[in-house]
Amino acid sequence: VRLTKVGGNMDSNYMAFVKSAVQEPNTPIVVDNPTDGMIDLTTPGDAVVALITEDSPGAERVPNAIDNNPQTKYLNFTGRNNTPSGLSISTGGGIVSGIALTSANDAPERDPATYTLSGSNDGSTWTDIASGNVPAFGARFERQAWAIDNTASYSDYKLIFNTTASSNGCCMQVAEVELLGIKSASAPTISVVRNADGTVTVTFEGTLQTAPAVNGPWSDVDAASPLTIPADAAAAFGRAKN
Repeated sequence: VRLTKVGGNMDSNYMAFVKSAVQEPNTPIVVDNPTDGMIDLTTPGDAVVALITEDSPGAERVPNAIDNNPQTKYLNFTGRNNTPSGLSISTGGGIVSGIALTSANDAPERDPATYTLSGSNDGSTWTDIASGNVPAFGARFERQAWAIDNTASYSDYKLIFNTTASSNGCCMQVAEVELLGIKSASAPTISVVRNADGTVTVTFEGTLQTAPAVNGPWSDVDAASPLTIPADAAAAFGRAKN
């Protein structure tokens, strides 16, 4: 493993080495548990937004759902009385083949009971992937994982919790959300260099996409790599896709 820093400032608080589950083409993974061998495609720090609206206490907001810490939780008052709530997550790309949820610390009636998962590669056009019942939790801080039937790769996902364990006047809550699956085996690379004249050169594999906000909508850029952007161009987010 090599990490190379090239020019400019860089902040980082940790580096993690995790077991990988990259599936060879046409080779099924045969395991006792349908989600064994899958990895969590979400990472703390991924762009995540509360759905349908955000109505959460300051210490129980949506980033807690993907912080890999079951002692924290995402609570949304929008989910009271079986009103749908949930979250959207922008990942590094991959095929989501399973879902895992960890119950939060209190009030089991607030646990998610039904769900709908959808995916997108541009942040605006969404495809339903799976829906159904969340396996019932038997205890607090319990992890429930189940497989779903999906073979398509997306970079952005929406997970809606349509109902909770019982209709309650408070909220929906969940300690951890894991989108399980196989990471894209050949994720494209992208690098950005600011030039002395103020222009920016973007070198990328695949197709370059830009968006006005981190969650899209994303649009393809009709240009080959490397692309030099004028100094007076409007600021935008960028990513590469295969």
